[in-house]
Amino acid sequence: MTTPSSTPKSNGGNVDAVPPPKPYTEYTIFFHLERAHILQSSDIIDEEVMLSLDPSHYDPLELPRPPRYEHLVLPPYWYSSSHKTATGKEHKHQKRAGPMDPETLSKT
Repeated sequence: MTTPSSTPKSNGGNVDAVPPPKPYTEYTIFFHLERAHILQSSDIIDEEVMLSLDPSHYDPLELPRPPRYEHLVLPPYWYSSSHKTATGKEHKHQKRAGPMDPETLSKT
């Protein structure tokens, strides 16, 4: 009989393992495309996107896009939530002023 401490863990024994992010939904992908379309139709292209472009990059998952979004300039793997977390920047944690009491909440 095995003891609880000797049974293998479901995550390969690594207690600090972070689960992979959930994939983007169709709704989220639509808004990624729509945001890029709005910004680029007003001649605003993100510098980070321009720096990450690779002319030799071809991804069969990315193409073909709907006709409205064919011309968009997008970074490689823009549709991948796991790639975004691997290369994404961490947001700086901002402390709040503290807990609000019920009187302050009722005044607003």
